[in-house]
Amino acid sequence: MHYRFGFFDHFQKQTGYELTVLYHTPHNEPPDYSETAVRYEQISGKKVGKFAYYPELMSHRAVGEANILVIPGDLQIANLYFLCLGRMFRDQPRVILWGMGYGRSQLARPVRRVIYKIVDAVVFYTKQRKENFTNNRNVDNYFSAPNTLVIPNHGVTSDQPMYFLYVGRLQERKRLDLVLEALAILRKKGFDLSFKIVGSGDEVQRALQTQVNILKLHNHVSFEGAIYDDSRLIKIFSGAHAYISPGHVGLGAVHSIAYGIPVITARNVSHAPEFDHLVEEKSIFLSDLTPESLADMCLRLMREDYKRIRENTYDSFLEKCSMEHMVEGFQEACEFALRKNS
Repeated sequence: MHYRFGFFDHFQKQTGYELTVLYHTPHNEPPDYSETAVRYEQISGKKVGKFAYYPELMSHRAVGEANILVIPGDLQIANLYFLCLGRMFRDQPRVILWGMGYGRSQLARPVRRVIYKIVDAVVFYTKQRKENFTNNRNVDNYFSAPNTLVIPNHGVTSDQPMYFLYVGRLQERKRLDLVLEALAILRKKGFDLSFKIVGSGDEVQRALQTQVNILKLHNHVSFEGAIYDDSRLIKIFSGAHAYISPGHVGLGAVHSIAYGIPVITARNVSHAPEFDHLVEEKSIFLSDLTPESLADMCLRLMREDYKRIRENTYDSFLEKCSMEHMVEGFQEACEFALRKNS
């Protein structure tokens, strides 16, 4: 939830709604400041089999006082079912679900469809997720709020590109091993390219470092650790030809296009919803998830006019995933929910 704090502040400031955020997990501790005075209160929770249950939620003062209750669209939150039943049979706050859409489980799809009919509104992470769920049909209480980040220093960067870049958690599904193999292929062809890896993940980092040693890429690959400061991140992104995550992509892609840096990834793999923000003409999709295909894409990109590419890529950020779009989508859902049955 930590990346949501900026959205909560922007939403309250731009719409005038008063927000109270109830959170559970310790690593989601809110920041010490909030420019719009969003209230954060921690609640207890426990696991019941595969389900999470938050005992305080049902009787919490903030819930009783609320006009709207926004809940993650996670079917493993047991409270969700009680709140939906309550919405059907007694007067309580309007309920808005916020989530990706179908999720991974095929078995859960019928349950999800029933719940989506009961609640007052559903907010999808992207327009494409909403359209996939509805088969492009118009459903009055379905809305989209493009899942994005607050990046205060977004804009087209102008530095001469020097290396390729990855920023995010180090996970096997990102397939960074393919980037290292692609670098080795290009070295044999006489191209000495560099790759910066920004992020943490001990087990995967050890595996990548071992691969660097085997491929003799010591002078071409650097591990920068995790960086969260936007003033440092813009300097790192500014020197990049492209952001590379051959496998799964998520919010790192949003950060990249916010600075005009194109994304290289594969199309036919499992991605987070943020993949939907990437535009065909302004990102680079691998035809095959192979080091050879990746090496060819890197060379092709280096021959292009990087200034033109960055301007086009940044345009896609403004068009698809600015924070203003996210706030607008959520505000539409809230206003619809308040009008419903009023």
